[in-house]
Amino acid sequence: MTLPHNHTPTSIAAAESMEGHAPTQRRRIRLWYEAPAPEGAGEAGATRDRAEAVLGLRHQSCGARINELIADGLLVEMPEELPTRTGRPSKVIRARRYVPNLPATAARSMRAPRGPAAKAMLEDLRRLSRVWVTSGKPLPDSIKTLGQWLKRQAGES
Repeated sequence: MTLPHNHTPTSIAAAESMEGHAPTQRRRIRLWYEAPAPEGAGEAGATRDRAEAVLGLRHQSCGARINELIADGLLVEMPEELPTRTGRPSKVIRARRYVPNLPATAARSMRAPRGPAAKAMLEDLRRLSRVWVTSGKPLPDSIKTLGQWLKRQAGES
């Protein structure tokens, strides 16, 4: 995955320097937002500022990774706000799993998962499939189709 930049030499160099770190940061952030409280943000969610503080990530890196996870549909920016450490209002972010009734318009505007996000989902699907198959039941066609789609999204066609 090519990280976003503003096409200036400094921005390009910064994006390139994060290539090896960004997937790990995305995973840490996603897992923290998905983890139930008090270990993670849980159902209540948390602001970007809270994630930065708890995970010990720099503002620029944490915010960028959260935006990528929102674009991948794994996190959702909610309309409600909470104060940051400086008292300013900031949008609450929640893991997608804690937003079951997401309006259809919001769901349609989400991008399909790509790269690391698709690979993580594919690995989860593979684990689920192994459990399903060991139960003696045939794997449903819908699961096979989802797996094929995720392989394409992850670049494993």
